[in-house]
Amino acid sequence: MKHLLWMGMCLLLGCEGGAGSPSDAPASAASQASPAADTDIAVPADYEDKAAREITTDNYKKELDDLERQVEK
Repeated sequence: MKHLLWMGMCLLLGCEGGAGSPSDAPASAASQASPAADTDIAVPADYEDKAAREITTDNYKKELDDLERQVEK
């Protein structure tokens, strides 16, 4: 009886690769995503350049207060 059931399963699903074969699985998001270019990733030097341009001796206290408010959230 088990052999008959097994043969029926093989006929329905196919003996070489059934419904759960990896080749039928959709591609994952990681394999579809393109790698990030080095220029797309922010590094500390990018933030330092921006801070040097935007923060001056006249507005540093305001910028510091803004940062403290953001951290509190």
